[in-house]
Amino acid sequence: MTTRTTILMKYKTSLGKQKVVRVNHPRANLTVQNLNDCGTRFVNISPFDATIGSLTSFFGAERVTETTEKLI
Repeated sequence: MTTRTTILMKYKTSLGKQKVVRVNHPRANLTVQNLNDCGTRFVNISPFDATIGSLTSFFGAERVTETTEKLI
């Protein structure tokens, strides 16, 4: 059985769309402040293709934990 944790960072764009960035293998001890700092940095550098618009704001994050069990 394997477990994988991912952080979903959620952003709004200048074209009224949403962009979700997946962060694989995050540190276990992330704080709300860490997430807010990271989210703000991404908005400031806007490292993504402009087809969805530039990032305008960071509005949330979720931790997703998936467990996979090999059956055969």
